[in-house]
Amino acid sequence: MRSTRRDFLRYSSTAAAGFAIALSQSKLFAAQQTTLVPLLSVGYASPGSMQLSNASRILTSDPTFISRDARVTICGGARADKYQKTAGGVAVDAIYPPGPVLFWSAAKNCTTRGNSVVMEVPSTGGLSFSVKNLTAKTESIVMLGLASKADPKLQRGVYVIAIRESAADVAPDWSRLSLARQGGRLAVAGLAVDHAILSIDYAG
Repeated sequence: MRSTRRDFLRYSSTAAAGFAIALSQSKLFAAQQTTLVPLLSVGYASPGSMQLSNASRILTSDPTFISRDARVTICGGARADKYQKTAGGVAVDAIYPPGPVLFWSAAKNCTTRGNSVVMEVPSTGGLSFSVKNLTAKTESIVMLGLASKADPKLQRGVYVIAIRESAADVAPDWSRLSLARQGGRLAVAGLAVDHAILSIDYAG
């Protein structure tokens, strides 16, 4: 069957549209690939234990926090050695009324820590924190939740928030890591990424 000029124009327009969509999707994928999502992973140690595990493996949450609120204390944290002398950094904000509060940050040769905050735990949610890459100006929100499908779930204990500062950073194998005491603070020996260490308990 012979194609007419009209057919040729119609086929050409369809092909061009398809190419434009493919190009747009390609650019979107490339943008997603180059965006540094700050949150790498969350580790957890139950009360009295120094052994860490992946917080996503906590089986149940603790609804007692709804009536007693939560006291969240920064008890350690560090910027990875390879970033200590470079500009930029990372930060963790506690999100609660009236708004986000700078809780912990690590920048060039400097680490700042808040003491502790008391946070209300709503029954429909949990505790929320903003995790920021100050260099890439990107942000992740991590919630320690109460819902059955929450990941990770809220319990008493110690949480370690691992933070991505560059594309070279990878999530740690928490089962190979443990907490250690350094003076009055906690540390995680062998953890090669930026991280903040939070202790969570009942407020009252």
